Amino acid sequence: MPPTQAEAELQKARADFEKRAYEPAIARCKGALALVDKEMSGVTAQRQRATILQLLSEITDVSGNWVDALLYLDGVTQIAVSLNDNKLAVESLIQAGKVVSKKGKWEDALRKFDRAEQLSRKQGIHRLLARALVGKGIVLWRQGQHADAAHQAESAAKIGESLGDPQIQGESLALIGSVRYDQGNYPSSIEALERSRKFFDITKDQYELARVLNNIGETYRAMGDNEAAIKNLELCLKVSEGSGNRRNAGYAMMNIADCKVRLGDAKGAKVHATKANDIFATLEDKYALANISMVWGKIHAALGESANAKSCFEKALETMSVLAIPYDMGIIQMEYGRFLAKSSGSEEGRAMLKRAGRSFELAGAREMASKVQREMQALA
Repeated sequence: MPPTQAEAELQKARADFEKRAYEPAIARCKGALALVDKEMSGVTAQRQRATILQLLSEITDVSGNWVDALLYLDGVTQIAVSLNDNKLAVESLIQAGKVVSKKGKWEDALRKFDRAEQLSRKQGIHRLLARALVGKGIVLWRQGQHADAAHQAESAAKIGESLGDPQIQGESLALIGSVRYDQGNYPSSIEALERSRKFFDITKDQYELARVLNNIGETYRAMGDNEAAIKNLELCLKVSEGSGNRRNAGYAMMNIADCKVRLGDAKGAKVHATKANDIFATLEDKYALANISMVWGKIHAALGESANAKSCFEKALETMSVLAIPYDMGIIQMEYGRFLAKSSGSEEGRAMLKRAGRSFELAGAREMASKVQREMQALA
């Protein structure tokens, strides 16, 4: 039986999405929705609408338009409720939780992942249960609850292994790598991330592969190996640009800029930071805006532009305070404290470093808290 016009239009939308032609894909999806109303009715029409709305949410999520992504997912949820389709409801909750997490709405995200976990356990949908656990773990990690985050990741990894699902295994290991990073166990973080990378090579998930490459780069940077960091970040940039994921590309360029300023190449850093700025200006990503402001603070400091540096560091603090991520707040405070110690004297620097230490303690990042303490003692 040949596809209906709505189904044919949806197929074309998927093809456009695969080619990273996001605007045409969105237009085709909207056209498909209009055709559904003409060609279908009842449950068939509702399921087709849900499929189209899910694709629309995926497209708008990847392109950084999270408000629209959530609106489309609300539509999917309404259909799931009307059809009493728990699987569809869980899928929608998990995707919405991921989007809300990117917006830094941690409690809202936790509620969605908790509900997804409850429904998937009740229905015995193990693959979706694992995805809900990973999503929940990511939120807990951001909140500095490392033990709980690791527990969620390990539980999901066991499910992934039992199902033989490389996607779940890759996502679980990526989360474990992030937890180990915040705990200061960089070799263990690299090990988990490299294992995660192999799974994403299998699944061909370009988004997750780019994210892991970025995290590997960040970890090498934390270890002081900026050359290895840049190598992985450039791979991340290549994958991101190849798959049309501008957000990941922006993160890669921002982190390359940070590595370059650490290597004494402030002018080269400025080029990459400017490109990252151009991308982040089109997204709803406060986390990225906080971090790029910090990087600009470091660039201005390296160029001897103290007033501009201070303004950027203050902006970074203000933006990150809204997100309430203790580890990342500590990083910004630490970098700002280092700058203040050089530009304004040891007292101001020590005061900001003290704030950084408290943030790291709140995040459970003992190694970083100790590092800050040593820097404070050196200023005495």
